[in-house]
Amino acid sequence: MPAIALLLTGFASAGSALVTARWDDAGVHVIDVVEGGGRLRPRGSATPPDPRWVSAPGGGIALRREGLGRWRVAWADAPSSSRPAAALGVPVLAPIPLHGTGPDDARLDLVILGDGYQEAELSRFSDDADAVLTALLSLEPWARHGNLLNVWRVDTASTASGISHAEFPTPLIRETAWSCSYGCQGVDRLICCDEAGMVEAVSAQIPAFDAILVLVNDPAYGGAGGFTYAAATNGVDGVDIAVHEVGHALVGLWDEYDYGLAGTGDLGPNCAADASSVPWASWEGEVGVGAFDGCSYDDLVRPTEEGCIMRTLDGDYCPVCRQEAMYAIFDKLPTLVGSTDPPIGTPIRDKGPTAVSLTPFDPALPWTIRWQVGDTVVGEGEQIDLACADVEGNLSATLTLVSEFVRDDPYGATWESVGAWPVDVGPCSGCGCSSGGSPWLGLLAVVGLGRRRR
Repeated sequence: MPAIALLLTGFASAGSALVTARWDDAGVHVIDVVEGGGRLRPRGSATPPDPRWVSAPGGGIALRREGLGRWRVAWADAPSSSRPAAALGVPVLAPIPLHGTGPDDARLDLVILGDGYQEAELSRFSDDADAVLTALLSLEPWARHGNLLNVWRVDTASTASGISHAEFPTPLIRETAWSCSYGCQGVDRLICCDEAGMVEAVSAQIPAFDAILVLVNDPAYGGAGGFTYAAATNGVDGVDIAVHEVGHALVGLWDEYDYGLAGTGDLGPNCAADASSVPWASWEGEVGVGAFDGCSYDDLVRPTEEGCIMRTLDGDYCPVCRQEAMYAIFDKLPTLVGSTDPPIGTPIRDKGPTAVSLTPFDPALPWTIRWQVGDTVVGEGEQIDLACADVEGNLSATLTLVSEFVRDDPYGATWESVGAWPVDVGPCSGCGCSSGGSPWLGLLAVVGLGRRRR
């Protein structure tokens, strides 16, 4: 589709835009463009997942007539559009922060809405949202990196208690805030809501939000997993359903159970077409990780046999899904670098500054920092001193997060290269080196002292 190609042309790191588009039978229509947020990593496919596809917990999938998708693209490549006025007819939301205090364009932002809760039942909604948040933060990598996640609750009262049931022989229609209903597209347990209304209302308050979770005040088993919003019942298993569905909406994970259908679509990060060429090859050999039949479609393979929350409603994220969540978390950060001294671009000369330091955005996390002049590695650590190094060229640094959850990162979500500093430093021109020593000894000594204890 030409519109999709336009949306995803190139992946530049200098500036980005969040594009909201509507998919329908006629194609893709851009309806909203907001500048800023994130560093932009290309995913495995050049085409984003079709947001019209939604799945129900435990089985069932439907293709809706239309759906909304949100993608970050290089700002220079973003379609020309202005943000629609937040206006008329859009509910006024008052998001209540439940967790995290970072700016929404530098954190993953999950917004929890409620549907079918009457005014007197909003305290129940508050408890339900807290229960989901507690469960989510008990799982890795959210438990380890929860400070990079913002979670908001929006209290919106409905006229009726409970939501609609289109699957009943005589459909039961209830007037609710977000028009949620079971029986979406003929799938009994699949819940669909007023996606356009929710996205517009939430965007007006939290423009860079990443996903919406709708908790419905209804005990019937059900939910929905899409790539913009998820839904879950507040009945039995509701918390587990919600955490599973958030894996779809916030990270882009696919179901690891199969629907009993053949097909490939645009392959998800945790589903592969062929056991001999899985994208998680670096994890194979880890306990339980391999290639097992059935992953959304029955002719795809998944990373683990059992135990992943994307397959069942118990367990944890499998290593591959955890790694994908790490990509999502750290990709949202505009930069991994807190500061450099001197600023990037400052010439490093004999008579000028010869030491360069780099501070990660969060020094409490474990990082490696590697310094290079051209293609030659010249040291590591948070500071390098090039006095007497006898080197000329451009100095750069690569900052990499050390994490048990990341085996490899071709997208650059957990690492970043910065620079360059033009360097022209002689061997020992007035910098106090011993005339008989190697010009690199002073450099290596300072590099060694610059290493942090872990």
